[in-house]
Amino acid sequence: MKIIPFFSKSLVSALGFSLCLSSGFVQASGSFGGGVAGVDSQKNTQYHRGKSVLRKQLLCDACPLDGSKVNRSTAPEILAKLKSGKFSAVLNGEDEKALSTYLIRRYRIDK
Repeated sequence: MKIIPFFSKSLVSALGFSLCLSSGFVQASGSFGGGVAGVDSQKNTQYHRGKSVLRKQLLCDACPLDGSKVNRSTAPEILAKLKSGKFSAVLNGEDEKALSTYLIRRYRIDK
C-alpha cells in the first residue's frame, strides 16, 4: 500500500515538471514572426506590416482598391501600380516597402 502513494506523488511531480517545461513552447508558438530569433526578423516584420497596410489602407471602404480581390493573378498588377507610384498619395516609403515585401512573398512574385 505504501508503493501507490509514492507512485502517485512521483507521477504528479513528473507531470508538473513536464508541464512547466512545455509551457514556454506553448507561449512561444504564436504566428507573428516565427523562426530563429534575429533571422529574417526584419522581413517578417515587413511582411506583417505590408499585410496590414494592404487591408487597412488600400482595401478598406473608400480606399484605392475598395472591393478588389487580391490573389495570385491580381497581386502582380497591384505591385506594378505600387512601383509606378499610384499609391504614393496614400502610402509613405516604409509602407510601400512593406507592401512590396508582403506581395512578393505571399504571392511568390518574381522580382
